[in-house]
Amino acid sequence: MRVIEMTLINRGEIRKSFLLCTFLLLCLVCPGVAVGQNATTGSINGTVVDSGGAVVPGASITLTDLATREQRVVISNGEGRFTAPFLKPDNFEVSATGEGLQSSKTTVQVLTGQQSAERHQPDGGGEREQCATH
Repeated sequence: MRVIEMTLINRGEIRKSFLLCTFLLLCLVCPGVAVGQNATTGSINGTVVDSGGAVVPGASITLTDLATREQRVVISNGEGRFTAPFLKPDNFEVSATGEGLQSSKTTVQVLTGQQSAERHQPDGGGEREQCATH
């Protein structure tokens, strides 16, 4: 009789352990989903190219919030790409300086939970597009 009682207790413990593990797994997964839906910032990603269309590595990109005049400076990588994450939703003036670049400015709108893609060219021909990121 004692062997049968231990078997029933072990099955009960296994069931409790399984339920506990399932509960913990759900707790870990659900907050990640909730956080992703409560985004309060956006970002600007882009590429700096010269007037001939060649990428400009090491360019200094200045992003100015048009409402507050706060500035953030980022540097383009070896492929001319740059990223400015965690920006408040607003309109930003984007300008780039670097070797062989002419001065120009482009306005980019940052939306909550989205990325704004920018191809910055010195002749003012910057192309803009909004890309949803979920």
